[in-house]
Amino acid sequence: SRLMDPPSSEAIDLAIKHLVDLNALDKQEELTPLGFHLARLPVEPHIGKMILFGALFCCLDPVLTIAASLSFKDPFVIPLGKEKVADKKRKELSKNTKSDHLTVVNAFEGWEEAKTYGTRAEQNYCWEHFLSANTLQMLHNMKGQFAEHLLAAGFVSSKDPKDEKNNINSGNEKLIKAVMCAGLYPKVAKIRPSFSKKKQMAKIYTKTDRKS
Repeated sequence: SRLMDPPSSEAIDLAIKHLVDLNALDKQEELTPLGFHLARLPVEPHIGKMILFGALFCCLDPVLTIAASLSFKDPFVIPLGKEKVADKKRKELSKNTKSDHLTVVNAFEGWEEAKTYGTRAEQNYCWEHFLSANTLQMLHNMKGQFAEHLLAAGFVSSKDPKDEKNNINSGNEKLIKAVMCAGLYPKVAKIRPSFSKKKQMAKIYTKTDRKS
């Protein structure tokens, strides 16, 4: 059997830079208090930071849904030949949030509600909205695991993602978007419309573009 090739020095340097940018490492490449907690979460560091913000700002349940979908995959399925219908249903679930992440949150919450009416209602909900029940259940399980880690670290007082104290602000859409942006930064981009004589286009700016 062959041993795995070690990562290149460039890859290591880039990873360290990302962790420093995230404030998980200090300039001496030592773990910061934030890095200490991120190292104990079973997710990519940026997603872990978002989870911690979700706990601190009391919008835990929707943020854990987003974190689980980013760590695994979103629950939507697109059957061949049903692309337009599936896209229409997805737009309905977005509820004009203009956010794929919040669309997943809405889909997940709808699934949870459907489950309370029994297996048939759950199946009908998933069928109507082009959702995978298996993926939704996986996201549910992952959220529970994340909450247990937060409980062990002292960030929350319950392993229930829906604990009322941890979700005082879960209905605040703007706050949830801010938590996502703060947690995932600098892996975010700003889209600005760009108009020309022939057609309307969009330009994407990232941190490296140094645009305000």
